Amino acid sequence: MAREALSSVGLEGYENRSPLELSGGQQQRVSMARSIVTRPKVLLMDEPFSSLDSSLRDEMRKLIRRLHQKYKITIVFVTHDIDEAFQISDRIALMDQGRIIQIGTPKELYYEPKSIDVAKFMGPINRVMGSLENSIFKSQEWLIQMPSQEDAVHKTLIIRPEDISLHNEPCNDSLNNCFSARIVSLDERRGYNHYVVDVQGVLLNVVERTVENSTLRNGDTCYVVIEKRRMLLMSGMWQIMLDTYGRKYVSPLIKGVAKVF
Repeated sequence: MAREALSSVGLEGYENRSPLELSGGQQQRVSMARSIVTRPKVLLMDEPFSSLDSSLRDEMRKLIRRLHQKYKITIVFVTHDIDEAFQISDRIALMDQGRIIQIGTPKELYYEPKSIDVAKFMGPINRVMGSLENSIFKSQEWLIQMPSQEDAVHKTLIIRPEDISLHNEPCNDSLNNCFSARIVSLDERRGYNHYVVDVQGVLLNVVERTVENSTLRNGDTCYVVIEKRRMLLMSGMWQIMLDTYGRKYVSPLIKGVAKVF
């Protein structure tokens, strides 16, 4: 069984090696082999890869998925790294101050967060304060068309950076939620452009995949289009959620924690 466990973690032929002769990644594999050799029903892993570099962490995450599929072990994996949680998890339990505030699949937590804290933890967000009347969200000079909604004086609109697109030319009349903007900053990071744009006095973060022939630069005027099906509206102690198809549902907030019902 020990040889099989070593083979499962890619260390076949290393049976007689001393731990001092192994790299950091190989030592982690030995630890995983030790944990699965007894075929446990549940395995607890508390931030096991925090000391590894990014390439080794990615390699070990993939190994965990393979071991899970092979041995059908339930793995409880503790991490503060949202990318790590997304890569290895079937379901995520998000905790805040010792309390579980939402449980769901990675996609459910990302696209259907039950509170602002969950939305923030899942990744960067833009927040815009305003009001809603006749399914039109109003903020300063903004007018954003929303799916059918109940009127409310105080609203917070949540928009993720990747749900905003930038264009060189004015938008066609057929496009909703299009605004003139100015690029305040541009950072290029590993195939993605990270923008900060000024839309009528409101600063928005925008993330787009890098395009070789893009001509947008700092200080340029551009046009922003917001994907309305992915926007999230929150109101007072209640939040009105829009799913990925634009359908709405309501969830009450109690002291900032979503009560699931």
